[in-house]
Amino acid sequence: MKIELNPNKGFNPAISNFSGRQVAVNRFKNLEFDLNQGLQGIVKLAAEIFETPIALITLVDTNDLYMKVKKGVEAYSIPCNLSFCSHAVELQQVMVVEDASADKRFSENPIVTHDPKIRFYAGAPLTTSDGFKIGTLCVLDLKPRKLSAKKRQMLEILAGQAIHLMELQLSMELIQKQITDINKQNEALSRISYIQNHEFRLPVSSILGLMDLIKYEGIHNSGEYFALMEDAVKMLDEKIHLVVDAVYFA
Repeated sequence: MKIELNPNKGFNPAISNFSGRQVAVNRFKNLEFDLNQGLQGIVKLAAEIFETPIALITLVDTNDLYMKVKKGVEAYSIPCNLSFCSHAVELQQVMVVEDASADKRFSENPIVTHDPKIRFYAGAPLTTSDGFKIGTLCVLDLKPRKLSAKKRQMLEILAGQAIHLMELQLSMELIQKQITDINKQNEALSRISYIQNHEFRLPVSSILGLMDLIKYEGIHNSGEYFALMEDAVKMLDEKIHLVVDAVYFA
């Protein structure tokens, strides 16, 4: 059955506005967290602790929810207007939906009324070190359930560990990028040094030598020297362009 989506249903201005929260989300969007074994372990542990077929680490973007690490689903993303997590990121604590079919916020949601027919949801916000809620660690089930206070606390603890690992991976990748940029700069400086030491010397030496000959023999007999000096200046100009290119393309 094809599900027609209403793009305005469940539309959330607070999520849609490009804000500090959105900037924080953008920091993490392109990272491949699904390759992080620590995060995979947290998702598997959450599914086991809460005995749910589905567990996810999500990012809530402006229009879409991205399932960055997942167990029990194949999809990579869904529209925010279909997601429970877009509501959870607005809260300070774990959000629990015991029976989505009886909750007016979600009772007409296509993922509740049609396959996979989600009934239970519990999601803890992922809060960055600078205070932005960028997504959730959540568990979902196809049958109604309740969640004890102890398990709510456990979900919060796991979410805290998840965001720590996510920020660690982000930091490591930023450091690696800086190292790569530094290496490129060092390569450019090495090329410039080589050009200065090996390429500049010949035309500069030629120009200086020709100037000495002109001084020695006088201006009236220096036509040939000026032609040679012009060639040396052209050669020097080419070497300068090599240096400029080395800096520009570094």
